[in-house]
Amino acid sequence: MSEHITFPSWAEPNVKAYTWYKSFYDAPFYAQAKRCRAVADQAGFFLTYGDGMVQHSHESTVTVEYWVDYFASLARWLKDRAALAREAEVAILAHGWPEDWPVGKIEFAAKIEHKEGPSQFYSKSGEKTSYAESKRHDNRWEQVPEWANGSLQSAYRILVAEWHNPLQQFRIADQVADYFNRDGFRYNRRDVLNCCGVTNETDSNRDAHLYVSAYYAVDWFVRAYRATQEAYSSVSCLENNYGKNYLDRAVKASETA
Repeated sequence: MSEHITFPSWAEPNVKAYTWYKSFYDAPFYAQAKRCRAVADQAGFFLTYGDGMVQHSHESTVTVEYWVDYFASLARWLKDRAALAREAEVAILAHGWPEDWPVGKIEFAAKIEHKEGPSQFYSKSGEKTSYAESKRHDNRWEQVPEWANGSLQSAYRILVAEWHNPLQQFRIADQVADYFNRDGFRYNRRDVLNCCGVTNETDSNRDAHLYVSAYYAVDWFVRAYRATQEAYSSVSCLENNYGKNYLDRAVKASETA
């Protein structure tokens, strides 16, 4: 049986409910999600028609038009679950939530710029560039495109892949903006949203704020869960290395003293 969580829509609690699947392969709408601008491959919804959380329709994918309500609803639901210490349910979300990109890869993408003259190639996996013509027919390398100019949009386009969904795309664009802003740039969250196509130029600053706030409300819950798991892991290491080894040796040393 597939593992997933179900939570009510904040905007339409008597009309529909949302879902998030631990594995996108288990999502019944997975094929549909790949054909449209779905929020994420694991994100779905179904109609309830006022019958609590009972499903009364086929489950479908959630498109980016419902980004704010989906993540705001999820954050509100997570708040209640966190208060009840429902860790297993939060773990389902954390399993498929995007991880941070390594800073080194972002730095590499930000430095790629097209130059006149011989063709230049780059390897994302190896984080290397080369003018060697032999790289043209090597699938591990790509030619530096003419639009590559070292900007936020350029670095984002180099990092993002065709299979990345809007949630993953936003995570990449957001991290790239943070990287540039450390060097004195002033990219804001609306630039990030426009960059990855979640919103467009006609959306107001208030709309952009809601998109970002809804995302971050969920992201902080995931980060808190992951940090807690890291803490548990650290304590386990201490139990083995400090509790069993160091203290045992100290006790034996005191006994023989």
